[in-house]
Amino acid sequence: MKYCVKCGTQLEDEQAFCHNCGTRAVNVEEQNNSTKTSSSVDEFFADFDVPKQQSEYQKVETDASNCDVPYKRSGLSLAASIMMWLTVATCGFLFAVYLMMGAIIGSEDGLAMLVVAFVMLIPLCWILPMTLLYNKAAKNGKKVSLAFEICTLLFVNTFAGILMLVDSYSQNNN
Repeated sequence: MKYCVKCGTQLEDEQAFCHNCGTRAVNVEEQNNSTKTSSSVDEFFADFDVPKQQSEYQKVETDASNCDVPYKRSGLSLAASIMMWLTVATCGFLFAVYLMMGAIIGSEDGLAMLVVAFVMLIPLCWILPMTLLYNKAAKNGKKVSLAFEICTLLFVNTFAGILMLVDSYSQNNN
């Protein structure tokens, strides 16, 4: 019978590794000739540059704030962001069109177009900061409030608001 040099578990003669701690089993002669006191499975595979795959029980929960990997956004969050940016682009485009039309036409009709163009600035000034705030929160893995999601639903883009609500609901249930 052999014994593990690391944990002292009794091993069968044909065992290459300890079933308790994973240390490579060595004969008494090898142990006396070796300069290493113990050799684990990781050290054994490190000699051959073979990456060791973690099993489920070995995986460790990590804090997302300490890792360099960016937060992975959900598909719903990404779709909501795209919808919000499309709304910003649409409002900006309409503002530019009405502004140019007003400048080109000139007369009273042109003045009406200029007024409409500047009225288009009101929703644009509301939608752009909300879009930026949501994108920043989603990229950092933070949640936005329910009030923000409802305001998006009512004032920015109905589809984006629905996507945000469904995304927060699915995150809360996981």
